[in-house]
Amino acid sequence: MIEAFGRTDVGRRRKLNEDSFLVAPESHLYAVCDGMGGHNAGEVASRIAVETLASFVEKSAAEKDITWPWGLDADLSFEANRLKTAIRLANSQVYQSADSDEELTGMGTTVVAAIVSGNTVSIGSAGDSRCYLVRDGQLQQLTQDDSWVSAALGEGILNSDDVERHPLRNVITKAV
Repeated sequence: MIEAFGRTDVGRRRKLNEDSFLVAPESHLYAVCDGMGGHNAGEVASRIAVETLASFVEKSAAEKDITWPWGLDADLSFEANRLKTAIRLANSQVYQSADSDEELTGMGTTVVAAIVSGNTVSIGSAGDSRCYLVRDGQLQQLTQDDSWVSAALGEGILNSDDVERHPLRNVITKAV
């Protein structure tokens, strides 16, 4: 059984809440997008990303002849292909919006999304928004951060004690 709800908080560092989320049990889609603070229009990027994810997932469930702009990956399930395509489309939409409006230049957002199908969950992410599994009171992180410190930790450049204090801890390596 899945229990899902969404709530955002501006946090302590920013004045503007740049988060967007989607809880759509009817399409089995759940997503969180966190606009990149310190950049232009993060709240716009996160909203565009959530809207694009929802649109493609709904459309691909209803239309069997839908166009798959990047084709299908034979190594992924149908649901994983839907999610991968939805995230890539969100990336394209955010990029095109930023490219066509000077006030939106440089905007971006992180994304973590899941499509649930029966007992299977397909997860996709970019950036440092995370997906966790809560089972029997235990929390298990399912995604890895796309960040400089996470990569440095994985390569042995940093140890876990260095990560929390590192000056590049907020630098992400992938985003929408």
